[in-house]
Amino acid sequence: AVIRQKLKTACDRRGLDYELVASLVRAESGFRQQIVSKKGAVGLMQLLPATGRRFGCKDPGDLDQNIEGGTAFLAYLKTLFPGETPLVLAAYNSGENAVGKYGNKIPPYAETVRYVFRILSDYGKPELIARAKQLLAAPGDYDKYYTPFKDAKPVLRVMYTYFDAKGIRHFTDAPPSGTSPTLIVFKDE
Repeated sequence: AVIRQKLKTACDRRGLDYELVASLVRAESGFRQQIVSKKGAVGLMQLLPATGRRFGCKDPGDLDQNIEGGTAFLAYLKTLFPGETPLVLAAYNSGENAVGKYGNKIPPYAETVRYVFRILSDYGKPELIARAKQLLAAPGDYDKYYTPFKDAKPVLRVMYTYFDAKGIRHFTDAPPSGTSPTLIVFKDE
């Protein structure tokens, strides 16, 4: 309940639709704080550290900073793609430059296509799903990348993370000795 309230407060402050952002968070992390993707995205809103820094998030593992950085990024994308929710979602996943590279269309990346339609399906607005289909860079991508995988769930593994004496973060399947590791969930898609 605390996480949802913090997310709602950040959405209200930034003019974002909480239900849409909650659908994004369900897709990104399942509302888990201690989660890391194989690409290095961290936390509830799965921020890449470099993206987080662009939006004032110094520690994407910190819940409050993660929410602030993620919602700031979404608000920024909303100004880049006004009225085009599917493009905002595509840009959150693949980057605004990728969306621009394909002429302000959803890039023909399997992960991005699945991501956009998974979130829009959860959000429950058929008109946005129809619009997203119109915005595909490659019109056949819905049937190619989403339809066969629409019920697939990411593979989640329990792992440990710790920082060594030099401040370098490490991940391991087993609890390391001589350190104070943090238990995390590793998202492998």
